[in-house]
Amino acid sequence: MKLTHFILLPLVSRSSTATQYHQRCRAEDACWPSPAAWSSFNASINGQLIASRPSAHVCHNPTYDQALCAITQANWTSSDWRTAQPGAYSAILWELGPSQCFINDSISAPCEQGLVAHYTVNASTVELAQQAVRWAARNDLYLTVKNTGHDHLGRSSGKGAIAIWTHYMKGRKWHDAFVPHGGQEGVKGVPAVTLQAGEQWLDVYRDADRNDRIVVGGSARTVGAAGGWFTGGGHSPWSHFYGLGIDSRFKWFRDVWRS
Repeated sequence: MKLTHFILLPLVSRSSTATQYHQRCRAEDACWPSPAAWSSFNASINGQLIASRPSAHVCHNPTYDQALCAITQANWTSSDWRTAQPGAYSAILWELGPSQCFINDSISAPCEQGLVAHYTVNASTVELAQQAVRWAARNDLYLTVKNTGHDHLGRSSGKGAIAIWTHYMKGRKWHDAFVPHGGQEGVKGVPAVTLQAGEQWLDVYRDADRNDRIVVGGSARTVGAAGGWFTGGGHSPWSHFYGLGIDSRFKWFRDVWRS
């Protein structure tokens, strides 16, 4: 008997799948706040607003700076340096897009804004991040969030955006018996660590060693430990023994809430 295998694919008309997306206000749009409005917002957040530029801009006119350019050239391939710059990204594709601002071009070569956010809020505290979100909501602005710039899907950059930069939002708290807020009474806690948004894996691992702990985390030491790594599943050298990072997190919450 001849066996034939079929794959059944649903057919949907184009009109039924069309989705209208709301376009947020960007730097090149007429709805973008005025310089005076941005200045007022900057004052309200204690001067933490940065006019962010691609990382090589200090090597090009009109912002050329010989000393800063030398530092940039020396650290161009350093992941530690790049993650500490508001306008630098792990993959330069998501920094420049089709634009130009290269480290090895002449001083007079163009340095375009690329995909780097027009303004960046240095959100070293939760309160500053909240203020940035409220400002973006009031003005209907295109908003992105950047920690280390490792997102290879480009979600941490955006042409004409305002960015919330969480790199300096640091903090680690180790728990011997952690129970989430609202957990049922009598639930037995587990060893855990609470991380602020700007923590990176190398610092977490060093602290884990000092506390005699094992953390299911990524292999790249400069990747943010509390953001996109989890939302991408959380692959780890420890996954063979303890599962993905997201498995560890949600399995425990599932067990806690079922008990």
